[in-house]
Amino acid sequence: MLVETLYGLDRRPWLRPRGLVLNAVLYVVGALLLFAAMYTNETNARFLLGPGQLAGTLVLVALLIAAAFATRTVHLGRTTRRAWPPAALTAFALAAGSALFLVFEFGPDRKALPESLTMVAVLALLAVLGAVLIVNARTADWSHRHVLALAAGAVLTYCWVGFMVQITQYGFHLVPTIAQVVLVAGALALLSRARLPIRSGAGMESRHGVPQKEDSEGPDRRMP
Repeated sequence: MLVETLYGLDRRPWLRPRGLVLNAVLYVVGALLLFAAMYTNETNARFLLGPGQLAGTLVLVALLIAAAFATRTVHLGRTTRRAWPPAALTAFALAAGSALFLVFEFGPDRKALPESLTMVAVLALLAVLGAVLIVNARTADWSHRHVLALAAGAVLTYCWVGFMVQITQYGFHLVPTIAQVVLVAGALALLSRARLPIRSGAGMESRHGVPQKEDSEGPDRRMP
């Protein structure tokens, strides 16, 4: 979503064949580097998949890719309600993402929750998240502002989670912490850059094709 916003909101393809090939190569290289790092580290051996798990994962990934290309867009119809303000959606996405991470982080591994309750908590959070998204996406004024706000909340979740994982699992080290700060700064810069096409007025039309009116405080007040 952030990249689509950076390339404009006119629905034109932004990742052409050359870009698809380059991204595929980068993903494969990244996966191989990650696997090598985990394989050579004995403390991460428990995260490695067995042959059966790996085969099942590959089959599931292939099915999901096929479903993504075969599934058609479903239009649920608009409602007369107004969508949540973008700032509220950003806060909600940040809270929901943080809650999901904390459930996993302090679940069975740290004995805070048994596996059964962890699964129930995750499903409940996903149900709430899905309900909020569906209700808001059906409103007449749902626009790129709101989609970007949700993406911003997800990115901000990763910003603080990265620090927590780094420090709690590996301890405080200067170089990794500096690297994390640089990554967070880059993420914040990307969010700021993604707002520019919308701030210029390109996002003032809703995703349902309904023109939106700017409020008295200007378009910037509706973005987080």
